[in-house]
Order: sequence, then C-alpha cells, then structure tokens
Amino acid sequence: MSKTGLKTPISNYLRNPVSGVREIERLMDDLEPRLSGIEIPSLVVQSSAIPWLDPRGSEKIFRMLCARDKKYVVFNISRHGILIGEDSEKVYRIVSDFLHQLS
Repeated sequence: MSKTGLKTPISNYLRNPVSGVREIERLMDDLEPRLSGIEIPSLVVQSSAIPWLDPRGSEKIFRMLCARDKKYVVFNISRHGILIGEDSEKVYRIVSDFLHQLS
C-alpha cells in the first residue's frame, strides 16, 4: 500500500499537476464526438471496485462505439492499475481471448 493508503503504488495522485488533469479533460472532450466513428473491433475493460472511478464513463464509451464487434468487461479488482499485480492474469486472459477471436 502506498503512503496515501491507496493500493496503487505506481500512481501518485498527490503529485499529479493540475495542468495534466486539464489535458486529460481536453483529450476526453475531443475524443467523445469521435467515438461513433470507431468501427474496428473494440474491447473496453474497467474495474468496478474502485470508489473514485465511476463505471458509467466506460459504459458510455462502450455504447458510443460504432463497432459491430465490441465487448465490455468489468473486473472486481480493487486498484486502478488492473494490468499489474494480483488478478491481472484475468485481464490478460480476456484481452488475449478477444484478440484470438478476431483472427
């Protein structure tokens, strides 16, 4: 566990500059109207066990994607970085299965 008590030691939310947060907001604002133009196969994954991440955001992204071949998966992993650490193999398995079904 990090000094902040969070289970995400690779993330340092206390030192995240406001300008970086604003850039992410700009990226999201720019990306949203383009989602309906994405037609390639798409996989959206998220953890539902993080209180500060609202799963409605990833659900909205998933709904807005125009891809016919798309999948939405929610994991019960209680950290932001779901690609590392305990239970990350579940995420990799879903990604691998999705990619294999494309070929």
